[in-house]
Amino acid sequence: MDAVQSQWLDALMLLDRVSVAMTAAIADAVGESGATNQGVQVLYWLHDAPELSQSDVVLRLDADRAQVSRLLTTLQKRGLVERRVDPQHPRARTLRITRQGRAGIRRYEDAMASALLEQADTIRGLLWLLGVQREPTTPTPARTVVEHMAVAGQRFTGGMAPNAVKHGFGGPENGRVLRVIGSRGMVRPTEIADALGVRLPRVSTATAVLEGRGLITRSHPPGVDRRTVLLELTPRGRTAVLGTIEAFREHAHVVVDPFVEALWVEPATAAGPRDLVGASGSAAQ
Repeated sequence: MDAVQSQWLDALMLLDRVSVAMTAAIADAVGESGATNQGVQVLYWLHDAPELSQSDVVLRLDADRAQVSRLLTTLQKRGLVERRVDPQHPRARTLRITRQGRAGIRRYEDAMASALLEQADTIRGLLWLLGVQREPTTPTPARTVVEHMAVAGQRFTGGMAPNAVKHGFGGPENGRVLRVIGSRGMVRPTEIADALGVRLPRVSTATAVLEGRGLITRSHPPGVDRRTVLLELTPRGRTAVLGTIEAFREHAHVVVDPFVEALWVEPATAAGPRDLVGASGSAAQ
């Protein structure tokens, strides 16, 4: 791996760190009843257009009907949306956001704002490695940041997915673990957990998958406790990491603008008490 590739890998690992920290902070804040990811986007749509059909959501999310049905069922069970009979089409159902749903996305926005504030230095480091050294001139409402992050996240994940399929390392967690091993040569599982800010069992699950797919190997250093394990990439694993770097170089631009906005995000509560979540008017899509 040359110096340029190493710099891109460093940038991608900073993105990994921000992603893990934000996910954990938001999960802690909103709990089991909170709304995340596509669910938040659906709640925003229902806030702006009080009633939508399931077909409307399928079209807007550009997702499989069965996937959308599962998402809406989850939101309904959590009390965030309700389904009502369409008076014009008795066999159809319309969707409406509940008061609990409005409160859920308010909590989500504030959790996102707090997490981004805590990760501001890491985000600046990421942007610097990407050659971006600009700061926002005005605060961006939390709702706008959430929406822009969601859109960018979907585009970025979609752009990176073919590389994961090609090299067979599986989901995002496995990819993050693989990159830590690639950056450090030989590493202990506890060092991976510390680098990513996750619990050791999650690392153990990922490394078991990666080893089973021939991407990493484990060894026991001589002269130490046999319980001490060192992990390193196989040739196939090194190829996978290099492929990930090239995919990131191609798609990194997608996350730049949302992260610049995130350096000065205005929490949902900053504008004072509101019954409905979100600024009036249309948010950028």
